[in-house]
Amino acid sequence: MTVDTERVPPATRLREVIAELATMGDGPRVRLARAEAGFRLAVAPQTAPAEGIALLRSAIGHDPFQPKLYLHLGRLLQRGGRHRAAVAEYRHVLALAPASRRGAVLLAQALLELDRPERDIAAALIAGLSAGSAEQVRAAVADLDALLAEQASGRRRKTDAAEADGAAEERPAGAPGRGAARRRARRTQPGAAPDPSANGGSQLWRMALVTELSEAKPQPGRIAACLDAGSAELARTGPTEYAVACLLLLAVGHPPEEIRRRVDAAGLDQAGSHPAVGMLLAVLEVAGTADPDAFVAAAGRYVARGVIPATVCCWLHFERCGPQTDLPATRAMRLLDAYPAQLRDQDWYRELRIAVLDGYARRAWTAGRYAEARLLWQESARLDPYRLPVAVNLLLVAARTRATDGYAPAWERLLELLYLLPAGAGDVQLHLAERRDLHLAVSQQSSRRYWSGSGLGPTSDELDAWLADPDALRTWLVEWDRWYLNARLSFRSPLHLLGMALDASAPAVVEARDGLLGQVDRAVGGQPWAGVAVFRELTGAVVTDAFEQAREPVERLRDAHHEPESDRAEELDEELLRRTFTLRQLLGAVARAEQPGEHLALACDIARRLFTPPRSAVHAVWAGANVIEQDDDLTEILEVGLINVAAQWDRPEPADPAGWTRRLSGLDECVALLPHRIEPRLLRCEAQYRAGRPAEAYAGALDALGLPPRGDDDEAIRTRLVDLVDEAGFTDVPESLRQPRDLPTLDRAVAAASSSLGRYPRSGLLRRFLVQLLLAGPAQDRYRRSARLLVAGIADALDDRQRDRCHELFDRIPQADATAAVRQEVTRIKQAADDRLNNAVDALRRDPERVELRATIREVVATELPRVVRTAELARRSRLAMESRQLEETANRLRQIDERLRTGGG
Repeated sequence: MTVDTERVPPATRLREVIAELATMGDGPRVRLARAEAGFRLAVAPQTAPAEGIALLRSAIGHDPFQPKLYLHLGRLLQRGGRHRAAVAEYRHVLALAPASRRGAVLLAQALLELDRPERDIAAALIAGLSAGSAEQVRAAVADLDALLAEQASGRRRKTDAAEADGAAEERPAGAPGRGAARRRARRTQPGAAPDPSANGGSQLWRMALVTELSEAKPQPGRIAACLDAGSAELARTGPTEYAVACLLLLAVGHPPEEIRRRVDAAGLDQAGSHPAVGMLLAVLEVAGTADPDAFVAAAGRYVARGVIPATVCCWLHFERCGPQTDLPATRAMRLLDAYPAQLRDQDWYRELRIAVLDGYARRAWTAGRYAEARLLWQESARLDPYRLPVAVNLLLVAARTRATDGYAPAWERLLELLYLLPAGAGDVQLHLAERRDLHLAVSQQSSRRYWSGSGLGPTSDELDAWLADPDALRTWLVEWDRWYLNARLSFRSPLHLLGMALDASAPAVVEARDGLLGQVDRAVGGQPWAGVAVFRELTGAVVTDAFEQAREPVERLRDAHHEPESDRAEELDEELLRRTFTLRQLLGAVARAEQPGEHLALACDIARRLFTPPRSAVHAVWAGANVIEQDDDLTEILEVGLINVAAQWDRPEPADPAGWTRRLSGLDECVALLPHRIEPRLLRCEAQYRAGRPAEAYAGALDALGLPPRGDDDEAIRTRLVDLVDEAGFTDVPESLRQPRDLPTLDRAVAAASSSLGRYPRSGLLRRFLVQLLLAGPAQDRYRRSARLLVAGIADALDDRQRDRCHELFDRIPQADATAAVRQEVTRIKQAADDRLNNAVDALRRDPERVELRATIREVVATELPRVVRTAELARRSRLAMESRQLEETANRLRQIDERLRTGGG
C-alpha cells in the first residue's frame, strides 16, 4: 500500500489502514494492530464522539486486555453524560491495572455524578487516593463491586444502620461489606492532607474539597487539609484553582475574614495582578462591606470593570441584599435600581431582579400577604412573560384568594406557556410531565366532587349529581383529554404511544393513528394560545413517526421500549376503558334527564369523545369487561346513544330566539358527528321548521334525502322528510290566499304560489296546490301550464307518493295538452342529462388521474337517472313510443357508465 503521507490526513490514513487490516485474517498480530489503529483513530481530534465510542468498542473486541482502551472509552462516555456507563469502563481499567492512579481518579469523578451510594464510594476512593492508602482504594473498589452486583440483581441491601445492629455478626471474617471503606475514610485523621507529590495530587485536593463541602456536616480539619495541599501546589499549578476553592468556601458560608486570613497565609495576595486572584480579592472586599448601599456601589463598580463575573455578583447580592435579610422589599428593589444603567440592561441583572422579586413574594405568601405576593410576581412576569414558575405562582395566588376575575386568565396563561414553550423549543417532551400531572390533577378534582372513582363507573345518583354541574363535567372532559394525550406522548415505544397491542393489524394501527390525531385536535385545537398551531404540528409529526415505525413488523421486533413500558401502557388502557364506559353512562344519563334538550350540546361533547378512540380497541376492552357482547356492533351502539338524546331536543321546547339558536346549534353538532346518519338530519330539519326557518328546513331535508338508504328503517324517516319538504313550500303561501273565494283572490293566490314554487320547487304539495288553482280558474292556458307543472313534478318526485298524486291530477288534463307537455319535458330532461353526462365524461378523459371527476360522474348519474326513468314511464303512459325509447337509451347509457365506474373500469 502506497500513500502520500504529506497530503493525506492522519485520520484518512488510519481508516485506510483499518480497512486493509480487515482483509488480512484474524491472527493475533493483526488483531493487535487493528486494536491500536482503532484506538488512534478514536482519540483523533476530528473523530466524532459517537464514532470514537464505536471504534473503541471494536478495538476492545480485538484486544480486551489493553487498559487504555477502556480508559478512553470511559472518558468519551463521561463527556457525553453517560456516567454510569463510564463507571463500568473505568472498573475494567482497575481490573487490568489495579495501580492505575489515573483510572481511579476518573472513576471517582464519574461516581460523583451519580446517586448517593456511588458518591459515598467516590468520597472513600478520593480519601484513599489523597492519603496514598492502597488498602483504602481497594476497599472502595470492593464497595463499588458490591453495589454494582446489587444493582444488577435488582436487590437492595440493608442500610448502614441495620448492618450496625446485627449484620456485622453474620459477616464472615475478612469481609468488611459495602460501606466499610466509606466509614474508614470518615474516621481517618481530620488533618490528613492529600499527597501533592503523588501523581494526580493537584487534582485530588480539589475533588476532596468538593466532596467534603458536599457533606451534611463538613469537617473543618479535612477542609483545612485540602486547602493546605492546594497551597503547597501554588508554585507549580498557579493560583487559579486555589482562588476558586476560596470562593467555594465563601459560597458555603465561611466568613470573608476567615478566607482572607487563609489568602494572606498562602501569600496569594502577592499575586494580585493575576485575574483569578484579583477577582477573589474583589469578591472578599465586596462581601465584607457591611453597608448595603456601599455593597451595591462596590459590586457594580467591579462588575462594570470586568473584575467580578456577573454571576458572582448575582450570588453575592442575593445573599447580602435578598429576601433572607431584614431588608424590606421596597428597600431591596431600590438597591437593585442603584446599579449602573449599562448593567441594568443585561440579562444577568434581569435574572437577579426576578430572583429577588420571587424571594420576597414567597416571603409575603408565607406570611399570608397575598396581595403583596401577587404584585411582586406580576412584576416578575413583566420582566419575563414566559417564566413558567411565575405563572404557576400567580395561579396559586388567584386560587388562594378566590379571585374570580383573575383565576381564569391565570389558568389560561399557565396552559398557554405549557404548550408555547415546547413549541418554541421544537420538542413536545419539554414540560411534558408538568402538563400531564397538571391536567390529571384538575381532571380528578372535577370528577371526584361527584364520583368516588371506585368501580367501573359512577352510580346513577352520582351521574345525576354530576350532570347537574355542567361546568365541572366539561372541565373533566377537557382536562382528561389533555392528560391522556400527554400520557400517550410520554411513551417511547411507538405501539404504546399509539395505544396498540404488539399483534395489532395494519388497519388497527391506522385507526389508532387517526384516533390519536383526533385526540390532538380535541385536546388543544381551537385554543387561542400562542404557539398552539406549532405544538399541534410537532405532535402530529411524533404520531406520524410512531405510525411509520409501528406499521413495520421488523420495527416492532426491534422495539426495545415495548416490554419495559408494558405495565404503564396497560394501566393507561384500563383508564381508557373506565373513561369510555363512564362517557357511555353519562350519555345515557342525559337521555334519561328531565330536560335532555338543555344538555344536547353536552351530549355532543360526550359522544365526540366516545367516537375518537380506536373502535376496535374500545370494543375489545368493553367485550373483555362484559360491557357488551363480542358480536355487538359498537359503532351502532354509540351512534344510537347520541340519536336517543337528539330525539328529545324539544324537551323542553325553547322559549325564545336565543334558546332556539342554542338548540339548533346542538343539532348541528349531532349532524356533524353523524354525517352518514339520516336521523339527526331529520331532527334538525323539524327543529328548523318549528323555529320558523322553513327555507333551512327545506334545504336540509333535500340534503338528507340525498344520503344512500341504510335499509327498511329509513323508509319512515324519508317519508317524514318528504312531508317536511311539502309543508315548508306550502306554508310559504300566505294563509289568506290558501282558500280563494273569488277571481281576484284566485289570481293573487296563483301569483303567490308560483313565486313560492320558484323557491321550493321540490314541494309536491305546493305544486299540486298551484295546479288546482290553475284548473279552477278561467285562464285559457290553464291546462297547458298545469300539464307542464305536473310533468316536471313527476320527473322530480321525491317518492312514490308525490309521483302518484301528480299522476292523479295529470289524468284530469286533456290529452292534447298532456301530450304536448310530455314531449316538451322529454326533450328538456334528455338534453339536460346528455349535456351533464357528456361534460363530466369529457373532463375525465382529459384528466383521467383526477379521482374526484369519477365521483362527479356518479353524482350526475344519481341525479339524472331517476328523472329520466320517471319521464320515460310518463311517455309510455302517454303513448309516446319514440320519446319513451329515447329516454330508455339515455337511461341505459347512464347505467352502463355507472357500472363501469363501480367496477373500476374506464
